[in-house]
Amino acid sequence: MRYIHQDHWADGNGRVIQGGTVTVYLSGTTTLATIYDSATATTALAGSTVTTSIDGLYTFYWSNFDYNYDQEFKLVFSKSNYVTSTYDKVAVRTPVLQTYTIDTNTTVTTRLRDIPEGVIYSPSTGVTLTFTKKISAGRYQIFSGAGTVAGLTETYPEWFGAAIDDSTVDSGSAWNSAITATKRRGTILPQIGTYYCSTGILVDENPVAILGDSTYGTVFAPRAGLVAWTPLMTVNSTVRGTPADWWTTAHNNGFVMKGVTFEGGGRDYYCHGLVFTGKNSDAQLSDIFFSNIKGSGMKACDPFGTTYDDATTGNLMQQCQFHNIRFQNCGYEATGGTASANFAVSHAAYEIGRNAVGTGSHNHLKHTGAFQMGYPRWRGIRVLNRAGAGETGANIHELTWQDFFLHGTVSLSGNDENGDAWNTTEHLMTIGNIVADGESSTDTNYNQGEIKTVKIDRFHIVEMEPSYAGIVVGGCWDGAGADVGASIHLDHGQFGASSYLTPSYGVMFDGAESSYVGGITYHSPGGPANSVYVKSLLDTLQEITLGPLSAEVPTGTPAASATVYVKSDIGFGQIHDLTAQTFTARVDATLAAGAVTEFTVARNTPDYRFIKSAWIVPDATLTANDTDYATVSIGYRTNTGAHGTGSPVTTTTKTTGTGDWDAFEAVELNCDRGVAYLSIDGAVTLEITKAGAGVVTPALLFGFETSDWKYFQDP
Repeated sequence: MRYIHQDHWADGNGRVIQGGTVTVYLSGTTTLATIYDSATATTALAGSTVTTSIDGLYTFYWSNFDYNYDQEFKLVFSKSNYVTSTYDKVAVRTPVLQTYTIDTNTTVTTRLRDIPEGVIYSPSTGVTLTFTKKISAGRYQIFSGAGTVAGLTETYPEWFGAAIDDSTVDSGSAWNSAITATKRRGTILPQIGTYYCSTGILVDENPVAILGDSTYGTVFAPRAGLVAWTPLMTVNSTVRGTPADWWTTAHNNGFVMKGVTFEGGGRDYYCHGLVFTGKNSDAQLSDIFFSNIKGSGMKACDPFGTTYDDATTGNLMQQCQFHNIRFQNCGYEATGGTASANFAVSHAAYEIGRNAVGTGSHNHLKHTGAFQMGYPRWRGIRVLNRAGAGETGANIHELTWQDFFLHGTVSLSGNDENGDAWNTTEHLMTIGNIVADGESSTDTNYNQGEIKTVKIDRFHIVEMEPSYAGIVVGGCWDGAGADVGASIHLDHGQFGASSYLTPSYGVMFDGAESSYVGGITYHSPGGPANSVYVKSLLDTLQEITLGPLSAEVPTGTPAASATVYVKSDIGFGQIHDLTAQTFTARVDATLAAGAVTEFTVARNTPDYRFIKSAWIVPDATLTANDTDYATVSIGYRTNTGAHGTGSPVTTTTKTTGTGDWDAFEAVELNCDRGVAYLSIDGAVTLEITKAGAGVVTPALLFGFETSDWKYFQDP
């Protein structure tokens, strides 16, 4: 940018002086200043002098590429027979508002401050304009042209032509220019408002920090022209490698984004939200909201067909932290739109792990704060250790969530407010599961990595689909006859089934190793439920530990409900080391007071097991009576549904039995170890029968502990 100084030289009587010489120095020195005779001149004036015209007028220009914004000058006026005059500390601050074309590579080492609106720097094709010091300007355009700007430390996207709340402007291309111009670890400061994009934003091997003005206040949204299934933003590294060379090759290390919303536009646009590809480490996302996205809200994986794939290695994610992430109405089924080579895969609101090529690795991905997902349109969360035909899956280690909330669908049929149909045939969260994706377990083209140590703590999952699960933990066929199970730790959680009578499940194991599930309550307001459903499509169920579990199911069809449901589709010998500590189930007042009640608590045990102890905790008092009394016992049914023989644990409400009950005081059920066992593929039931006129049994909590034969066998 050029500044102009223009004035008249006159004598003490006010008469203008023609033909005088004005020499320009740097203030306080005898150093000649670099000045120009026009705003576009490329050659400085020799001797740093200008001559006054017939009316005493003189003009010169200086460039802020030569001096800092606060530079001052000394002017010396001279002419034969006139007294020489000197004026020091002259500030020349009048900018020339125009477009400045930069035709050669230029490095600016001065400080540019308060670049005014109307000044635009335009590097030509193949030319780079590099800044080595911080610049400042308002939120208006100051750069254009086909060349490149580089070296900025703090950038406004508006400097490159982005505009908020204006759908006629493609802000995506402006954002790409801003990202390219910002130096590594520099900051981009967007406004509160919506940036409409027909060009996907690419953070390509330049880990910048995008810091919104407020929580979710900066919005990225699609506009006409966005290619189908293009992400609104891609964080990518074209340089690939393996974990062994993680720190030795270039990659995206340290991308930061805060206070951003990805708004997909619902049914009108076929796009994804945020996609990580290539090598990325130490990424930090906080206060990010994904809303109404027809594709996936966020992917940390290599999708099919991306132009950033190569033939040797896959996606790598390391040491990333995601804080306060929300999803709403994301993950539609992949239908409609124009076919595209980019990211044309099935969708989920949030997907981790799938790799299109090579070997991927996702290590130490941590989700803290509130992780919320509402109404996923097709699939909620997919954590995959396997890829598609002819591909290799990801190794996923140390993936953690804290304070996790997932809300499922709101209806079984019909359309939403935008006219889009809900899809109701998916589990809300799948972890390495092959069944939810529809592939056959015998398909030799599907390969996998491994999933180890997935931790979810303090979670709440509600409105699960009928016949589907909140969380599925699965194994995967590797094409060579071997299976790999996932390792997961779930603690301090609650599941809430939908109001429909078709059974649904909290956690369903379909291939797992070294896993723990405990501290979980299952609420089913409208029908049957299974807190934990353990089944095996593959032979990968090993060392599953079940901690304290409970199911709350009201009157209806309680015999179809269970706290734990264990089943093997390929033989009971394939489920190893399943240990259960404590099971509890709630019996409501109407059910407990019935004449004859049978309540199924655990179904389909994989092996002979012993009941170590059993108890009930009533909600109210009960007065013992030797004529009109209730008998409370644990029974079981065989795998054919017939009642088993014997009464392994039983007690009565006679004075010679339990005696009176006190509210919320535990009542032990007698346990005879000789017959207190559960047969293979049997079902544990709580039975309440009445004698005489009976007695009103209050609502109660029923619990029992079991042990393997080897731990509880009599000598």
